[in-house]
Amino acid sequence: MEKNILVLGQYGTLLRGNIDNGFKNLKDISINSTFYNAAFYNNKIYIASEQGLYLYEEGKYSIVSELEAVQGVISVEVKENILWVLTYKKLIRYDGNVWEIISHPDNDELDRQLLKCEAGDVCPYSGDW
Repeated sequence: MEKNILVLGQYGTLLRGNIDNGFKNLKDISINSTFYNAAFYNNKIYIASEQGLYLYEEGKYSIVSELEAVQGVISVEVKENILWVLTYKKLIRYDGNVWEIISHPDNDELDRQLLKCEAGDVCPYSGDW
């Protein structure tokens, strides 16, 4: 059975292939994102990037529609037939049917607090603003 690997990099660089058959350049020149890592899942390629979770399927790239608001994806991997997506603040689990966003309680508290203040208001935190 032929095994392929993925090579990723800056400006949407994605190569797929192996040492026996060579590598195919799957880069889309319209993508300026750095691709951090990727995983094969259900015959699709999921790609971690600062702009979100990309999906490569049938020769086309797209941001996963269910996760369009999620950015800062730093890792994606498959364990026991589950796709795991790690972002700066969230862990996302995908079983092939349902996307489950798992938040750490401390991150949710930070999200609820607006880290801004209007002119004349007391600053909620010390530091440079």
